[in-house]
Amino acid sequence: MNLFGTTLILSILFTSSVFATINTKHIDKTKYTIFSPTPSTHLRELSTDRPDKTEGPYTVDAGHYQVEFDLVTLTYDRNKQDQTRTYGHTIFAPNFRIGLLDQLELDFIMTSFNSIKTKSITDQSTDRKQGFDDTIIRFKYNFWGNEGSEKTSFGIIPFVKVPTNSNHLGNKSYDGGLIFPLDIHITDKLGLGLMTEIDYQRGESSRRHVFNFINSASLSYDFTDKISGFSEIFTQRSAEHNSKWDVTFDFGMSYSITDNVQVDAGAYVGLARYSDNITPFLGMSCRF
Repeated sequence: MNLFGTTLILSILFTSSVFATINTKHIDKTKYTIFSPTPSTHLRELSTDRPDKTEGPYTVDAGHYQVEFDLVTLTYDRNKQDQTRTYGHTIFAPNFRIGLLDQLELDFIMTSFNSIKTKSITDQSTDRKQGFDDTIIRFKYNFWGNEGSEKTSFGIIPFVKVPTNSNHLGNKSYDGGLIFPLDIHITDKLGLGLMTEIDYQRGESSRRHVFNFINSASLSYDFTDKISGFSEIFTQRSAEHNSKWDVTFDFGMSYSITDNVQVDAGAYVGLARYSDNITPFLGMSCRF
């Protein structure tokens, strides 16, 4: 694991002992399950795993459902080495989140439609791929800070990727991994999200599985009760031989229409040579 990932894990252990405080006034909601839903009067504030790439440690209340999706995502990349331009768009990529227990949820992440067009700059030839992407099934468990009343919140997200893609939009391998999200309340309005992810996936140039390491840091600010924004640094690199860094600077805004509905917009900007140049997006989240 790289230095940033090691530092992040150490910071998790440090902040858990320094900042975590117990709120003795909160309501005990451990009795609620998917079959005995949490009353609407006891729901936590809406917390989404978008629009940034940094996952959050907060779970959906037991017996409730949340769907978060890209209305549309566009991608543009110019590869000077291969002399190609790539244009992509994704429509309705949902994350279905189901509250099983007070601190445990089940997620299904899929892509309804994905289109990628690669055009050669030299001979103007075009290659197009369209279809469905892979499906990710995962659990999220919150260790502490789920109500948002503590200085920190920490969770774990184990997941498996099921190869449901079509037209070679992904590999045909079952992959998996672990995600460790940490949220720190710096002030009432300013927050810092940190994430380390360790994937075990099939390599791009070989059939064997290799580790892939992801680290990110997202700074968020609440401008009003309804409007918030974020800026983020995201890094990714595989342990595969000759792998390249994927680094992006991400930013965006969110607007809460109601306590249960939120819209967002933003973009991911590539900073590394082999990262996509820019990926603007528009999304929405709803809780039921």
